[in-house]
Amino acid sequence: MTKQNVYEMALSVLDINLVSVEEESKEKKLLDLFYPKVLQFVLKAWDFLFLIKKEDLDETSLSDETWKYLYGYTLPADFGHMVQIGGSRSNAFSVRFNLLWTNLKNPTIEYIPNSIEVDVNGDFIAQEDFLSLIAYQLALHIAPFLDPEGSGTNIAAQMYQLTLESIRENEVRSNNREDNWGADRYWFDGTTTFDLAEYRRLLFEEDS
Repeated sequence: MTKQNVYEMALSVLDINLVSVEEESKEKKLLDLFYPKVLQFVLKAWDFLFLIKKEDLDETSLSDETWKYLYGYTLPADFGHMVQIGGSRSNAFSVRFNLLWTNLKNPTIEYIPNSIEVDVNGDFIAQEDFLSLIAYQLALHIAPFLDPEGSGTNIAAQMYQLTLESIRENEVRSNNREDNWGADRYWFDGTTTFDLAEYRRLLFEEDS
């Protein structure tokens, strides 16, 4: 699935067609405007197992700077947010001043990247369900501009929630629930019902 495919999926929720990703239309400009923001939002929505990267940090990435932790390491260029360090989510760390601070020497980190890799053909290297999340979030963001009186906002929000819960459930079933931190908790404060007003509040709080 390419970026244009993601854009087309987003617009299809609003019953709008995109002729080309190169077309400088209002729809294209809105999609380009919200895409970076939406991508980061979705990447932070869950620790997607298929996106997790592992990096061994050693003396070559050790910084000369000092802070309240023993060691400061240079982070990978594509670092988004930490999943765990030293094989555990309980080890203390902090990300400050573009460095990872920890009391662990030469730790192995697992993290979610801040971008999605593409292959030589321009296709995203990620599961289609995950890319669908980006498309539904894009539709949710642009709907007030392109379909203010329609049902696109509700449809996009519901499809996003259903797809996210499906991914989470599949990952939980494939892993040890006790060791998969937070796997038995719902993203929306432990509730299974969908509240669009609350969801919008969460969106803007996350973005702030």
